Amino acid sequence: MTGWDDPVIIATIVGAVAGGASGGAVSVIYDVRKSRLVVELERFDEKLSPPRSPCETIYSIRVKSSKTLEHCKVFVSNNSMPIPAARGGPTPLETKISAGGSQNFRIPTSINPWGDGDGQLVVVKNNDKTVKKQSFRKIPLDVTQSVAQVDMADPPRIRDLIQKVLTPLIENLEGNNQQGIRHYLEEEVLLYERVPEGGMGSAAGLTYESFKASYPELASKLKAYDEQNIGLQHLREKLFQVLVQSVNRIVPSILKEGIIPAEWNTGKPGFPSVDAYQLVRDGIFAVLRQKPVSVTGLQGFLWVKSEMFMALTEETDAKRLIGEMKKLAQKCYDDGVALKQELSQLRDSLGSKYKIPMEDYFVGNPLEK
Repeated sequence: MTGWDDPVIIATIVGAVAGGASGGAVSVIYDVRKSRLVVELERFDEKLSPPRSPCETIYSIRVKSSKTLEHCKVFVSNNSMPIPAARGGPTPLETKISAGGSQNFRIPTSINPWGDGDGQLVVVKNNDKTVKKQSFRKIPLDVTQSVAQVDMADPPRIRDLIQKVLTPLIENLEGNNQQGIRHYLEEEVLLYERVPEGGMGSAAGLTYESFKASYPELASKLKAYDEQNIGLQHLREKLFQVLVQSVNRIVPSILKEGIIPAEWNTGKPGFPSVDAYQLVRDGIFAVLRQKPVSVTGLQGFLWVKSEMFMALTEETDAKRLIGEMKKLAQKCYDDGVALKQELSQLRDSLGSKYKIPMEDYFVGNPLEK
């Protein structure tokens, strides 16, 4: 809200004093600024269902106005329909706010207000005129509720956070760490995939969004960890394609050695061809992983030249990619161990503070489904 420290008012006062203006002139200017429409927003958590609310909701927005808004409507994100006013009534998607008053609006669970960055844009309109815009994360939390949450709302909310977010993330990180110990070619679980698809309207999804809002630094580390694993996947795919191309390059010379009878017409139209993908996937990658080779069919005949296929991993491009993968896999493992420890410490700290028994850490785990 405009105050005496507003740069325009300060500049006006300085100019008035320097020009010998009277105190009355300054007062008039301030009164003009003071009479402008000022709309302020607050957000608060309130889990409600019909008939206590026009819709299923977890988050609400309070709109305060210095002047009367006859037809106040609130929009979240790019939705063409406004969210319902808490009071409902014959026109539940809008309400009147008297000068100096406020009204609450319910965000349906089908809308995720958090989004990325600063969150979804909240737009307040009077009729069709926009009177306020503010990103959801930038909207201050209602002060009275933040005090009440410590006494009443926190234990069940923290239990949900532990059950639906912290424990699943810890378990998936442990699984990834075990994969990392085994080999750099092992597949990892991306942590964001453990959050329900399109499930930000679900309780688990909204709990995860609350976690990101409450622990942004930790959430940022989890995101960076996922991005590293995605990078590792991309390197693995590149290595696979490089080896497939190399296999296709050397197969003709191997066939000339007569390993497969010429009358089989291998590779000719209407006859079986050598599957380079199987040779890489079930042959070369299996050897690199120190697992049993399972090539079959024509590929099984060719695998007698396994030393030629494995030599492809020492060629320049393949060797470079393997080196990059080993280095990135080690970083993923180190970060995964550190993240698991940090999340475990947070879980234990919250569990101790809010007296949540350890057996409740593992009840109801939607992220594993």
